[in-house]
Amino acid sequence: MIDLRGTDLRGASMADANFDGVDLRSSLLQRASLARSSLRRASFNRAILDQADFFGADLTEADLHAAHMSKAALWKAQAERAIFAGASMGGVDLTDAQLAEASFINARMPGCNLLGADLTNTWLDGTDLTGAKNLTPEQIADAKLELSTKLPAALTRTAIIERRMEELRAEEGDGEASQFDA
Repeated sequence: MIDLRGTDLRGASMADANFDGVDLRSSLLQRASLARSSLRRASFNRAILDQADFFGADLTEADLHAAHMSKAALWKAQAERAIFAGASMGGVDLTDAQLAEASFINARMPGCNLLGADLTNTWLDGTDLTGAKNLTPEQIADAKLELSTKLPAALTRTAIIERRMEELRAEEGDGEASQFDA
């Protein structure tokens, strides 16, 4: 494992590189470009990643716990099973990001863009999604969340519950009575 803890890489261009397993804990990476880089199992714990470019990067199983990522770009990033717990992600662009089984527990994500993001089995317990853009009931229905999760005003818990009930009815088959029917 390469140890780059606490390194100042602000504005660095590191696109198309292989940083699998690299330790970048507490590093400064504001406005750095890591587009299309392989960062599998890399550690960005408590790193400063404001406005960093992760377009198309592979962050599978990466640790971004408590990272500060304001306005970072993660368009089309692969971040399955990545840990974003406690991260500060205001205004992050997650358009078409693959986030299956990732953990965003207690992350702050106000104003983030989730257009087309895959949230299948993604942990959103206690996550602040107020003001999130392009978040749909279908995406939330695929995620794991609790009452402590803060949803955008346009996305009500009623819509999520109705969506889940529709799925249960569909699983039971057409025309059959459901235990949820009044």
